[in-house]
Amino acid sequence: MASRGVKLEGHTDLVYGLAFSPDGRLLASGSDDGTVRFWDVAKKTERRVGKPSGGKVRALAFTPDGRIMVSGDTGGIVRVWDTRTCHEQACWQNDGPIYSLAVSLTKPWVVAAGAVGAVKLWDLYSEKKGRRVGEHAGQVKAVAFLPPQGKLLVTWDDSRAPSDPRRPRLWAWASGQLHWGFDAGLVLNRMACSPDGRFLVFGGEDDEYSPRPAGTQVWHLGEDTRSAQCVHAMEGSAALAFKPDGSALAVGYWHKVKLLSTRTWDVVEDYFWPPPSDWINSLAFSPDGSKLAAGCSNGVVMLWRL
Repeated sequence: MASRGVKLEGHTDLVYGLAFSPDGRLLASGSDDGTVRFWDVAKKTERRVGKPSGGKVRALAFTPDGRIMVSGDTGGIVRVWDTRTCHEQACWQNDGPIYSLAVSLTKPWVVAAGAVGAVKLWDLYSEKKGRRVGEHAGQVKAVAFLPPQGKLLVTWDDSRAPSDPRRPRLWAWASGQLHWGFDAGLVLNRMACSPDGRFLVFGGEDDEYSPRPAGTQVWHLGEDTRSAQCVHAMEGSAALAFKPDGSALAVGYWHKVKLLSTRTWDVVEDYFWPPPSDWINSLAFSPDGSKLAAGCSNGVVMLWRL
């Protein structure tokens, strides 16, 4: 069993957004209390708290150079933060609530996924109106640029219509063309991409038409990324994160985190909340893989040294 870890306290509601800066010195957290908080990782203290927004903060992402952090909330606002000062620089209005964000690996683009099926790309360094990527019939609660090249965008469309089922989709985001999609048979909670782009992991609830169990599913992508195979499934999933070197997958569920080897998919370590226990909503690894952060339903951010 792993160490008890350190509590970072300040939020007053669920913590859904978590992200480390690329240099590992800063940890950002977003909460249903409407705030974004910046934590000094070395000192384990709060550096700054942003003013409450008009919605619940559900997603955070840093740019690769670490100069900017982007947040999205259920009020439909994309906020751009200067990480040197931890102050807000700009904001944009999205089409409806935002559940997920991702920053391009190669270009200054941020993508925001919303509750009304809108997936929009924004240029971080201009004030141009965001443009839509593809067509989605339902809620889009997860979005990510597929590593390592970042040429494909992964989205999950939670459509309930029989003619347009829930499925992960890959888009050539520069052109907006659909690459392909497949049916994973889950009502999505979370999604994670492995650093090498070989694995997609989905977490969610049962689909009555799916033979696979509810919880976490690991899919292996084919060499041309035009095929996929489910290679592992397990019960439970509320938060997912890959270790930066790709050697492990963290799966958070209720009051604990399981660390799985990506070679065997066996559990190699367990991390537990100190009492009183509370359920986990988000996970993030530090860039060097030496620390694991978890956000929970009572507003606490937990920080473990691996």
